[in-house]
Amino acid sequence: MSDRIHVRMAYVVLHYNSIEETRACVRSIQQTAAFPDSAVVVVDNASPNGTGKTLKEEYNSVPSVEVILNDVNAGFSRGNNIGWWYVRDRYDADFVTVCNNDVTFPSADYVERVERAYSESPFEVLGPDVFQTTLGIHQSPLGLSAPDEKAVRRTIRLNALAKRFFSLFWLVFGRGELRRIQTRGDSMDQWNTPMRDVPLMGACLVFSRRFVAEREKAFEPETFLYYEEYLLWHACMKRRYRMAYRPEIQVLHNEGRATSSEARSERDRYRRMVGNTLDAAKVYLEELKRA
Repeated sequence: MSDRIHVRMAYVVLHYNSIEETRACVRSIQQTAAFPDSAVVVVDNASPNGTGKTLKEEYNSVPSVEVILNDVNAGFSRGNNIGWWYVRDRYDADFVTVCNNDVTFPSADYVERVERAYSESPFEVLGPDVFQTTLGIHQSPLGLSAPDEKAVRRTIRLNALAKRFFSLFWLVFGRGELRRIQTRGDSMDQWNTPMRDVPLMGACLVFSRRFVAEREKAFEPETFLYYEEYLLWHACMKRRYRMAYRPEIQVLHNEGRATSSEARSERDRYRRMVGNTLDAAKVYLEELKRA
C-alpha cells in the first residue's frame, strides 16, 4: 500500500445524467485552496444519456480528476462504494468526502475547516450544514436519533400497501406526497448547533482516516436508495464511531435533478419511491433486529 498517493482530501462524486450539476460540483472543488492536495473520483452510475462517457473524455487530461463508468445503475450505496474502493486502493487520504453531484462547496477553505473540526474534536464521520438552495432550508442533521423498530414497521406496512394497490394510492396520495417532499419548507431542528452522534444527511459526508482504513464500504448493508443515513448511524453507534455535525462547514445542495431525470413521469417516480422505500426499510429493520 506504500505506493498510494497521499492527499489531504479525496472526493467521491456520484453522477447520474445531470452533467451540468456534476461539472459545477467538480469546479467548486477545484476552486478550494487545498485542491492541489486533493483528488476527485466521479462515479457514473450508468447514465443512459451517455453523460458519463462525456465526463470521462472531458476530464481525461485534467489532473486529479478521474471518472469511473459503472456498467449498471448500482444505486446510491453501491455506486458510492465503488468510488470508495477506488479511493482506498489508490489514495492515502486524510479525509474522504462522499457527495451527490448536485452539491457544491462554496468555501475555499472547506478542507481547512474539516481539518480544524477534527483537531478540535476527532470524529469518524462528519456532516456539514447542507443548505438546500431551492427551498432555502437546512437539511442536516436528520434528527436526534434514527427511527425505531415500531416506526420502521409502520413504514413497511404503508409502502407494502401502496405497492400492492399502487393505482389507488397514486390517485389518492401520489401527487400530494411528491409535492410535500419537494416543497418541504422547514429546516432541521438545531441545524445551527454543533452536535455529536446524530444521523447526518447523506448528500455530503466526510469520513476520517480511521473509518476509511477500517471499513471496506462506506455504506453497508447496501440499499438502492433511502435509509443509507440511518444504516450508517446504526453502524457507527454499534462500533462506537464518533459522528459530528458541524454547521460552520457548509455545502450547497441543488436537490432533486438527478432523481427527477431518471423518472419518466411523476407516476413512475412515485412507484420507484414506494418500491425503494419498502426495500430499504426492510434492510434497516433487519439491522435493528440484530442489535
